[in-house]
Amino acid sequence: MGYTTYYSGGFDISPPLSGPLSEEMYAFSGERHEGGGFPSIWCDWIPNASGNILMHNDSEKSYEAEGWIRFLIEKFLKPNGHVLNGHVSWSGEENGDTGIIYAKNNVVEAVPDETSNPGPSWEKENEEESC
Repeated sequence: MGYTTYYSGGFDISPPLSGPLSEEMYAFSGERHEGGGFPSIWCDWIPNASGNILMHNDSEKSYEAEGWIRFLIEKFLKPNGHVLNGHVSWSGEENGDTGIIYAKNNVVEAVPDETSNPGPSWEKENEEESC
């Protein structure tokens, strides 16, 4: 059994990943991760063939998306001088289980309920500063 969540979109990786780093991240996503330090057993986030987009691999049962994206930033992207930006929408099996995961300069935030989505906290901070 399990719970199915669908993801739409991808995060921009800048600069694009080198071939070896892209291959390392892709291989990492195919490994089973047990023990401490991992958000869950499977990492379902992979770079595209060009190495400029991080996307979901369309795995049916996917867990801890926000945690995995943060993990990938800390383990692979940030140490190698890459920055993640953009957003990905999600929709779960249950009615109303929707939202968006935002990334801005390697900072990640998931905001539930896409229909009344107020955006990430950094956008609210900018609005308050401009008032």
